[in-house]
Amino acid sequence: NYETDANFELDRRLTENLGIAINTGYSWLRLADNSSLSGMQNLGTTLKYQYMLNAQHEFISSVGVTRTWGNTGSAAIANQYGSTEPTFYFGKGLGDLPIGLLRPLAITGTLGRNFPDAGSADAKTLDVGLAIEYSIPYLQDQVQDFALPGWISRLVPLIEITNSTPLDKNIGVPTTGTIAPGIIYSSKNWQLSAEALLSGTSGTYSGKGFQVQLHLFLGELFPSAFGKPIF
Repeated sequence: NYETDANFELDRRLTENLGIAINTGYSWLRLADNSSLSGMQNLGTTLKYQYMLNAQHEFISSVGVTRTWGNTGSAAIANQYGSTEPTFYFGKGLGDLPIGLLRPLAITGTLGRNFPDAGSADAKTLDVGLAIEYSIPYLQDQVQDFALPGWISRLVPLIEITNSTPLDKNIGVPTTGTIAPGIIYSSKNWQLSAEALLSGTSGTYSGKGFQVQLHLFLGELFPSAFGKPIF
């Protein structure tokens, strides 16, 4: 089977520390018998609250809840049931540590528990995500200026690891996960990333893939409309 997804998300701050995200996407599936399916994915929303920010130690943490709304996408693609996932988020830069050229390293992570709607055959899962990044812009500005070419000084190599473990053992769903090495190019108004997608567990489909993401910083592009919280 082959799957291609085009996903879209809009993030907006409601207050200084509270934000909301709305996302959906379109999927194309090519099945083993050479038939194909396509359609809209279910609508998803996330409400996130930043409760801690320590600039001196480069630490930030938030809590949030993600809701996938069942029966909002195409019947051929999307699940008729939704799910709710409370999630913990954190990010830690290492620039406050005396570790020389390793100071541009940063670690971000998520920990969530997914609860499918009543009646769904899906298992409850414990979902973990971890990303390790090395910021060359931080290296140039805060550690040591190596006079690198402009385009190199905007790069951030990274590796992302995801893991989803079923908590309902009687359903027989395996643990799945991916390992995604890649690189980010950051500009003032936008950010482009490309990552390979590799199987991270024996229960994950063994094929390989890739993903490309484009982030537009609407607060920079349209400061009068998106540069401030709504409230």
